[in-house]
Amino acid sequence: MIYLDVDDLNARFWTCELSYKNEDGDTVVMSDSQKLVENQPDEEIDATQPYVRWLIEPGASVQKVNAGPHMFKSVGTAYLQVFVPKGMGTGPATDIVDCFHSHFRKYRSEDTCLRVLSTDQRKGNDKKFYQVNGSFAYESNRS
Repeated sequence: MIYLDVDDLNARFWTCELSYKNEDGDTVVMSDSQKLVENQPDEEIDATQPYVRWLIEPGASVQKVNAGPHMFKSVGTAYLQVFVPKGMGTGPATDIVDCFHSHFRKYRSEDTCLRVLSTDQRKGNDKKFYQVNGSFAYESNRS
């Protein structure tokens, strides 16, 4: 069942158009080559431009009481780590996280089993890049 949640969230992520305003005020849409997944190596990215890393951490899965013998509630957290080269300022990171949250806020899967509960944002810690981490909590109820 967890794989259904992960597959759904991954599919939703790849439809997310992440963008930011550059120093000229023009909107720049991130290319898929600047989007990394989990432990994907970062050798292929353009380090002069922002890039992101997407990961999903499924959490606990418990059987629901009074909902049938095979109904389970699962919870988890998904993260988007945003890395912006030092010297570009903090604006692009904020723009990208805003796009991410807008795309997932109030999201519910087509089969209505999975839904996003809340979004969050925190600063990260990276020596070469300015880092912001966007995240959201999700739950699913599947049989």
